[in-house]
Amino acid sequence: MADDMALDQAQRVRDSRGAPEFVFNPALGETYDEALDLKGNPHPDKDWYTTKFKSTGEKYRYTVAHWCATEARFRNHLKRIKDESAVEGLIPLENMLLRITQQDVVHRRHLDPEHVAFVPDFGVFAKVPGPDGKPQVVALSRQLVLFCVERRKAWRLLQSKGGIVNKEYVAQRTLLADVDAGKVTREELFARGPEMMEELIAGTAKVAV
Repeated sequence: MADDMALDQAQRVRDSRGAPEFVFNPALGETYDEALDLKGNPHPDKDWYTTKFKSTGEKYRYTVAHWCATEARFRNHLKRIKDESAVEGLIPLENMLLRITQQDVVHRRHLDPEHVAFVPDFGVFAKVPGPDGKPQVVALSRQLVLFCVERRKAWRLLQSKGGIVNKEYVAQRTLLADVDAGKVTREELFARGPEMMEELIAGTAKVAV
């Protein structure tokens, strides 16, 4: 990486939740809620930061996979898809991430083709900014998807320390509990997962016990 890109890359990894920014000042109080400040991160109450492609204005969520796409060391974990019709058999990253938690990874459910958390290697795709700033479609390795899951959990833990309620986490827990209980089918989850999440968030969903 060129020296003149160091600041840009530092901002990108922060924005991706790869290395969040925080200030810990114990002089502000005697609880983590008071002493921990996450305001340096964009959209600190969300899982991911929402931004736009400069060339098209299309919105997308900036995950750690998007940061990895700007780092040459991760090139073996991304495969460019030039024919966008080829994504029909792949899973959008946003949909994949709502199906899986770090516990699924710990218990290796991400390797079970019959489980909703199954992550096919290079079977998940995302749109990332290309070198010219225009969106390009890439398939992601299983390891890169799991990296997103791990970084999301670390970010959620940091949010909770800072007293931030992440409604997306609450909605995800509720949705997956409904899938386990048979209230939501796998087909519904796969087809409408992100929409169902938004509906739960709008309805102030409660955590499933």
